[in-house]
Amino acid sequence: MVIKIMASSPTMKSALEYNDKKVSQGDAEVIQTANIDADLNTFHDTIKRYEKRNFSSKELSFHMSVNPSITERMSEEEVKELVSDIMEGLGYAKQPYAIYRHDDIGRVHYHVVSIRTDSNGRKIPSRQENRRCLLLQETLSMKYGFIVGCTTNEQLDRVQTYMARFTPAKADTAVQIDAIIRYCCTYRFSSYNQFSFLLNTYGVSVTEVSKLPLRMVFRGLDAKGKVCTVPISRRDLSFDPAKMFEARIRECNKTKAYYGTGELSELCSECLVESLSQKHFRAMMAAENVDVKIARNNDGLISKVMFVDHETKSVHNLSDLKDVSLADFRNAESLGQWAQRYNDTKQEPLVGMATLGDLLSSLGGGRSQSKDIYSKSRKKSKGMKM
Repeated sequence: MVIKIMASSPTMKSALEYNDKKVSQGDAEVIQTANIDADLNTFHDTIKRYEKRNFSSKELSFHMSVNPSITERMSEEEVKELVSDIMEGLGYAKQPYAIYRHDDIGRVHYHVVSIRTDSNGRKIPSRQENRRCLLLQETLSMKYGFIVGCTTNEQLDRVQTYMARFTPAKADTAVQIDAIIRYCCTYRFSSYNQFSFLLNTYGVSVTEVSKLPLRMVFRGLDAKGKVCTVPISRRDLSFDPAKMFEARIRECNKTKAYYGTGELSELCSECLVESLSQKHFRAMMAAENVDVKIARNNDGLISKVMFVDHETKSVHNLSDLKDVSLADFRNAESLGQWAQRYNDTKQEPLVGMATLGDLLSSLGGGRSQSKDIYSKSRKKSKGMKM
């Protein structure tokens, strides 16, 4: 994804004429307009009204191009939502703007046209606008699953909007693992352990065979979490997984670790209270599209907890959650909340959503016992706070 804010001009003429010409030639189409004045019918008339109220600004036009990668496959609705988030972050949320879809260069891209003065003639602050736009992209990349600065197949692009778990029955082992690694590198993670757990949820294991330089070997996992393929290394893939992993780590470390954890923390607390065992807890979280890894020390006490939130496409340690602690998990056992007859101190195979039904059925009536928590839908984020 490449998002570029073009140089501003003292009038709106050039930005409007460029896109209008493309529309007249059949190479572009207006897919959305926003914040049109109530007593005017068109975007152009609204822009003219705003332009007349400008008294001093020499940077009047706002013209931005949005260039998704060919393989990112963003729908028009996702692009509209992304543009809305960008405009809000830059201070243009209430400004009139239009989104043009262009089809003239072999790949679909978008132009956004707006004006830098508000309805009263006051200039929209544009100091360090390109830098702020880049920071917005880095944050929003976690929400929409794109790689900042990539527009070609050869770069780090995600391969599809949904990735199926590794399937041993398919013969194309290397192709499956190649696609899964690429897709996992659109998630937010901050360590090798988090990356390893994320791959596990999609049925792939990773082994670090060398640190300097970093080299990795991958294997497919069956439904029980056991290795079922030959090793897949760099020479079997269409890219260098170590370089992709390291690049994604650097990118993710630029954003705060607790991104998107407010709702996850609330969900985790609720499931801890309602669950009957470790297995039951993991099943309840899986029903809400969150995979959980629970590790124990030599004394059998819970020592680490990790989450993969597939809604926000991010991996978190328990320490990232503000309202849930290790003590809450240990208390669930020690205080008898997790009944002994249901409890299993061993970590279950990382089967993800593929065998969720097996996990629930093993509880002997899991849905009723969980007080219908499975029917609760998670509230999806409507925007980003910057």
